[in-house]
Amino acid sequence: MLHKKRTVPLERVLGSLNAKVYSAFYKEIAFMLGEAHRTVLELKRHARRPYGKLLAAGGRAARFYSQYVAAVEETHAGAPTQRVREPNQSTRRTL
Repeated sequence: MLHKKRTVPLERVLGSLNAKVYSAFYKEIAFMLGEAHRTVLELKRHARRPYGKLLAAGGRAARFYSQYVAAVEETHAGAPTQRVREPNQSTRRTL
């Protein structure tokens, strides 16, 4: 019950946030909601709840984790990828 009271207001906030303008808040809330629903899933699994209840909780967790991942990907879209340079022979130290 505690997790439900925690998630309902956050879901309302997430639904009203503009993901592009409030990117950091959006990502943080989406991740928090994914974590909360994952916790509910684990509690239901531990209590040996019916499969349908597990499926619903898991689906909600996956939805919010997916929103988080999409927001992170959008943040980094178009950013140049950086390659790690391997050290040259001349920059290596010998002992």
